Amino acid sequence: MCGGGGGQPAPNDPFEQAQAQILIEQERARIQAQQLAAQLGRDATKAETDRVTFDRNIGQAFEGALSRGSDVISERGLNLDEFLPGLTSALEATRRSVPFLDPNPGAFFGEGIADTVLNRAQDTQRRGFRNELDEFAAPGFARTLFPGTADDSILQSILNEQFQPASDAILRAFQRGNLTDQGFQTSNNQLDSQRDAGLARLQDIGGGVLGDFRNELNEVAGTGFGRANTFELGGNFDPSSTRSLIDSTFADQSGNLSGAVRNALGGEQLFNIEDIITRGGIAQGAQNATPALFDAFDKRNKEREKQRGLGSEGVF
Repeated sequence: MCGGGGGQPAPNDPFEQAQAQILIEQERARIQAQQLAAQLGRDATKAETDRVTFDRNIGQAFEGALSRGSDVISERGLNLDEFLPGLTSALEATRRSVPFLDPNPGAFFGEGIADTVLNRAQDTQRRGFRNELDEFAAPGFARTLFPGTADDSILQSILNEQFQPASDAILRAFQRGNLTDQGFQTSNNQLDSQRDAGLARLQDIGGGVLGDFRNELNEVAGTGFGRANTFELGGNFDPSSTRSLIDSTFADQSGNLSGAVRNALGGEQLFNIEDIITRGGIAQGAQNATPALFDAFDKRNKEREKQRGLGSEGVF
């Protein structure tokens, strides 16, 4: 029997179902792609906006710092053209250190950048001056100019000047018969002993003079190093002026070395001729002494007393 509409629905075709599902997935992928593209577009726009904003902000910060730094240089009376390259270089380094897209790049450009640049330039200049001074005034330079042997010939000359009269006096005493062979030998031995003592005395005096000369040279160099260490940008200092002063001081000292040693010695006698001959007379024995020896001593004593106002005319 036939009934209207009461039959079984036609079974779904698996192929058609698969095709439909594919279409659904394709549509979903298309929508997602559109959404992703839109998001990427928005992200790119935002990134570009952020970049432009960052570049603008960091550029403004750079220019502001450059302007402030230029003012600092000018306010200190310095040549802007001389120090602007260093300031610009420091600001460029600061700009490179700012993290990309940092919201506040101006915070990296502090107020003290120009001062830092100038202080570094000043330290560099001071170091350069010290290096130049070290080339001719390094520690110990004064001793190099005036070594311990610098006065040797002068000391020897002074020693010989005083030695020869003493030696001649001994010889005259011997020739007059005031000294025997034994007394003559003893006096000469005493002369040699006093010569050694005299040389030691001269070396002490010469060492003192050389020490004073070295101190004077060190003071000149110290003044130069002091000016180098306290040099201020915009000031004037030329290490060669210190070198010229050291050279002229050294030349003056060298020319005056002999005079300075002699002045330090004064009228000091290195040889006691009377003592030398007396010791020779004692050594040879009173029995061997000649009347002339005692006459010479008596005459010398009378002359000394007369010089003190105790001669025969003053004794009553």
